[in-house]
Amino acid sequence: MQNLLLHTAARRGLRIRRDGFASLPDVLALLNCPEAAVEQIVASSVKHVAPRFELAQQVFPGWIRATGRHKGLIEQRVSVYAAQLQ
Repeated sequence: MQNLLLHTAARRGLRIRRDGFASLPDVLALLNCPEAAVEQIVASSVKHVAPRFELAQQVFPGWIRATGRHKGLIEQRVSVYAAQLQ
């Protein structure tokens, strides 16, 4: 999941918002896994007291992003992806 969100999103057609979030249903489809599995990964992926992923499910359709130490890389990837769309 981390590889998809940080490295292969553009190549695989996954749209990443400027804040680093991707549509949860799109991520689930690309990973071919159920939402419960992603929720388990998110809940168990705490590294150095900070979560590796963040879910925003209160907003439809649900969003997910990699967080913490990857923030700078996310912003860099989003900039590259935005440039590719233009």
